[in-house]
Amino acid sequence: MQDESGIPHSERRQSRESVVKVWDGLIRIGHWLMVIFFAIIYLRYRKFPIHAYAGYLMLLIVFVRISWGVFGTACARFRAFWFSPKEVLTYTKDALHGHAGYYVSHNPLGAMMVYALLSMMLVNGILGLMLYSSGQELGPLGNMVPEDWEDLLKGFHKTLGHLTAALVALHIFGVLWAARQHRENYVLAMLTGFKRVPRKASPEEMDRLNIARRADLSPRMQRIDYWLNFRYPVLGTLALMIPLILIFLEITEAVTNLNKYLLAY
Repeated sequence: MQDESGIPHSERRQSRESVVKVWDGLIRIGHWLMVIFFAIIYLRYRKFPIHAYAGYLMLLIVFVRISWGVFGTACARFRAFWFSPKEVLTYTKDALHGHAGYYVSHNPLGAMMVYALLSMMLVNGILGLMLYSSGQELGPLGNMVPEDWEDLLKGFHKTLGHLTAALVALHIFGVLWAARQHRENYVLAMLTGFKRVPRKASPEEMDRLNIARRADLSPRMQRIDYWLNFRYPVLGTLALMIPLILIFLEITEAVTNLNKYLLAY
């Protein structure tokens, strides 16, 4: 006997639900590099030229992510999490009533956050290039941007930076909320690439994904997954999130110390 996902009930009981490889290595590495570079850009914004170099790398990651969203793996493509305004509204209403639908890739609210963050980082990165050119005649644009644009560009760049930071904070809250709503540790998923097979997923959807049982994971990964994801998803999310934030702050500080060795460009 099978459930809606096409996975036999006996297999589910044996393996405590199947798992699926959702996020490939490029997505996961890019995600955590974005976290590090944004921390450098935002928390050490007065440090030059490290601020500019981090901005260049952030723009590069954004361009790679956008390209991967078109040509990449199934769950990484934008079409895997493209939703109409009606679908976003329906999901939001269902979520507020405690029965939000489950999605293999990003859910509609998560998808909106992905698009918002990528857009903000792209636009503000370009503004940063223009500001660097206008104020100091440095960077790839050299002296192409008029000097009298500096104050206007600085105001826009600073405002968008704060708005992006607010979105990041909302994203962190959303990860915790989704952990409670869907009973899944999304921080662990972004580290390992694996998510639970959604109970309501159709067999057609499952056919194109790499289904695995928890028994197929290494013994250590099975224990980690059981405690941090299956048993205590919200506490497990916090258990990973807090040390990761501390680690990223230490990395930010260490990289900022390299500032004095970098040439302005």
